[in-house]
Amino acid sequence: MGCGKTTRANVGAHPEVSLLWPPGPDPGYCLIVDAVAQGEPGSTLTVRPTAAVLHRVAGAPAGLPGASPEP
Repeated sequence: MGCGKTTRANVGAHPEVSLLWPPGPDPGYCLIVDAVAQGEPGSTLTVRPTAAVLHRVAGAPAGLPGASPEP
């Protein structure tokens, strides 16, 4: 993925990163990914996922998978 100079410097100092994909057209879930990033100046940034969570957004419709049953 592409990134700016500040992001590349931050990754150089702290390669463990977390990425968030917010809810899209399906508003019930977002994706949180922990990863290790690396890159050289002028090159693309490489991100290797180490863990991920598909997170159900608070207030999402009750009929989605993983939702609590209706009382």
